[in-house]
Amino acid sequence: MQNENALYKIALTKIDHVGPALAKALLQYCGTPEAVFKESPRALRKIPQIGLRVLTALKDPELFRKAERELEFISRNGIAILFYKETSYPWRLLHQADAPILLYYKGTAALNA
Repeated sequence: MQNENALYKIALTKIDHVGPALAKALLQYCGTPEAVFKESPRALRKIPQIGLRVLTALKDPELFRKAERELEFISRNGIAILFYKETSYPWRLLHQADAPILLYYKGTAALNA
C-alpha cells in the first residue's frame, strides 16, 4: 500500500501542464493523490485552470509507466520521498505557492532544524 501511495504521489508530479500550484489545487479539491486520478473529468473541470489539456494528460497511460520507473529507481538507490502534506516537510517551503509537492532525499531529512 505504501508503494501504491508513493506511485500516485510521483505520478502527480509527472502530469503534463501541471505544476506545483495546480497540483495543490487538485489535491485540495480531491483530497489525496489517488483521488485526483480517480475523480471524474466532469468534476475536475470545476477546478479553475483545469482544461482539456490537463484532463487528457491525467488519462495518459505513459504517466504511470514513468512513475513506476521512478519508484523503482528511488527504491533501488535508497532514495526517500517527502510529500508536502507530511509533518516533516520543510515549514519554510510549505506556504510557497510554487514549492514542490514532492522532495527526494537520501539519509535523514531534518529540514526544519
